[in-house]
Amino acid sequence: MDNNNGVRRSFTDTNRWRRLLIRRWLGIALAALLLTAACGGATPQGKSYTADDVPLAALMYLWFGFDLQTGESIGGLGSSHWNTPGDHSAHRRGITDEPEYGFYASDDPGVIAQQLADMEAAGISVLLVSYWGDGDSNLDGRNENKESKAIVRAAKVLFNYISDNSAPFKIAFLVEPYMPLPLEVTLAQKQSILDFLWDDFYNEYSDLMFQWEGKPLLVTWDPLELKTPNDPRFTVKTWGSYFGGLDWKTKSNQDWNWYPEPAWLPHMISDDGMYVVFPRFDEYWLHTMGRDFDYPYRRVDPLLTEGVYEQTWQVAVDNRNDIKLIVLYAWNEHKEHASIEPDKGVSPVSYGRSLLEKTAAYYREF
Repeated sequence: MDNNNGVRRSFTDTNRWRRLLIRRWLGIALAALLLTAACGGATPQGKSYTADDVPLAALMYLWFGFDLQTGESIGGLGSSHWNTPGDHSAHRRGITDEPEYGFYASDDPGVIAQQLADMEAAGISVLLVSYWGDGDSNLDGRNENKESKAIVRAAKVLFNYISDNSAPFKIAFLVEPYMPLPLEVTLAQKQSILDFLWDDFYNEYSDLMFQWEGKPLLVTWDPLELKTPNDPRFTVKTWGSYFGGLDWKTKSNQDWNWYPEPAWLPHMISDDGMYVVFPRFDEYWLHTMGRDFDYPYRRVDPLLTEGVYEQTWQVAVDNRNDIKLIVLYAWNEHKEHASIEPDKGVSPVSYGRSLLEKTAAYYREF
């Protein structure tokens, strides 16, 4: 990938990846120790444990850096989800700072190597990969969406990289409601989605798939629901977020919940032990750059001055015996400013590597 686009050149050499991991880990470990010492009692305290006890998962997006018309990997500001211009791309904006890796393309193996090294140093061992279909966005049998096909291509690169380098990660998919609203998905269409994911990923990479309740995990984002009566291959969970105190348990199809509000943190532990941590959540910049919301845009700790991330981890500590899986929202949701992926620390709302370091410290002390 051309460096002039802000994307570092690819590399796949295993030894180079491991050297990078060691450097990242030593830097994160030192910073985390300094952070813990500096914070004193502010850092959540508790017994240490391994990822085998309560894994730390992170929501990961693979939609960055593509040409929307061709699906080509181009990287750079203005490519997909890096403040994409155009009348139909308001939901692909909201970026206020450049990632440390540059405005990358998600299928660049060199960037993937850096991401995995940083995630492993932070304690992340499960990737919850956002999925937007195989290109058939209208479920009409025609694979016309070049961006969705590029995301699938990026997922293949990610899976192959983890497999080829024996990187210590498991993976599950989060299937987004990518179909036109209102969602009217037939049983046959649901089965087609499940079959594609099974054939191309869950079966082909069975050793990489994250197991939950005895089967490989598949998550859907509300209002999409993919549970079928005759497909026992997956453990399917439906996930959604609510604001303003809506009781998620009133929705019969809801398995996982998330309130992006500090006051509701103790209520975010789902019945199966899944719990969400998040550094902040801010839709202001999406709104400012042209996206219309049918509700008041949400802002939670936009300047990282209110300690919301610390509060989410403290709730985890206080409810340690009830939590079986911690999910970070998110690794790289830059548009909603909910990411911990390192940025270059240029804008007033940036964070450099501080959130990565805090994640390592909090997870280790959980």
